[in-house]
Amino acid sequence: MLQESERRSESYRDQINELRLSKERQAEDMGQLVAQNNRLQAVAEEHEQLQVAYTEQIQRVEALQRSVNAHMEEQTSLREMNEMLRRHNESLKEQMEDEKKRLTKQLKDKEAKLADEKDKVRTLEHEKEELDSAVDGLRKDLTKLEQLKKETVKKYEASNAEKDAQIKAQKAELEKNAQIVAMIHNISAGVKS
Repeated sequence: MLQESERRSESYRDQINELRLSKERQAEDMGQLVAQNNRLQAVAEEHEQLQVAYTEQIQRVEALQRSVNAHMEEQTSLREMNEMLRRHNESLKEQMEDEKKRLTKQLKDKEAKLADEKDKVRTLEHEKEELDSAVDGLRKDLTKLEQLKKETVKKYEASNAEKDAQIKAQKAELEKNAQIVAMIHNISAGVKS
């Protein structure tokens, strides 16, 4: 009986040792599970933080993408506006060149016309000088003619007076001769009778 009791005791001890070892293993497993659970909890928390950070990052990326898109649209709009302004500037430049050519031609035409007018004025001034000189010559000639006319009139008047005197003298001489002839005739007629 003692041996049986010892065998049972030995068996119980073995069972107790196994139970103790099993408990220790379970405790160790439990510690490992707790540590793993803690690690998983930390990983879950880190994952959640990373998820939040990822969401924030996504939001920032989306905001940046929207900003980039807006900047690209603005850049495209500015490019189109710049092209429009460039074309408008070229158009204005061409218009200014055409206007400059037109004004330059107009200025040259006016300068040529002015030079022609100046030549005409010089010609007219020269002709006027010649006319003034001719008028002065004619005035001098007219003065001479007036003087000559006066002298001629005086001479004519003097000559007329002289001729009138001569005519009167000749008339008196004729009358005297007629009287003499009449007397001679009367005398001749008286002698005959």
